[in-house]
Amino acid sequence: MTELTVLVVDADPAAAAALAASLEASGFEAYVAITGSAACAVAHRKHLHTAVVVADLSDSQWRHWVKQLHGAAPRTWLLVVTPGASNEMTGVGHGLGADGVLPAPVDLHALRDRLRSLSVRRRPSY
Repeated sequence: MTELTVLVVDADPAAAAALAASLEASGFEAYVAITGSAACAVAHRKHLHTAVVVADLSDSQWRHWVKQLHGAAPRTWLLVVTPGASNEMTGVGHGLGADGVLPAPVDLHALRDRLRSLSVRRRPSY
């Protein structure tokens, strides 16, 4: 089992597959979910080191699923990619259990660097 196991959650199946493929080309083992409920199901079945959720945090349904995913996988690092990642949205994301909030569209190089830095640490449980 690799410590570079990532779940990509994005409602756009093509975008989710493209991000997962990019991460796999960089040495990550990537799983894809296109709904919050599917993401929670994967989190229950797989050991995940990090989840990358592409979500509009101004949407109440996505806020619900981010919180649910955090509850389903409390030892998994949780990064949220959201449009308009302002200080307010960062605060919303952290309040839902996210460990980081990144602006969309995500800079793939920066994301890979962040994932690698997290791969050497375990997420603390709160």
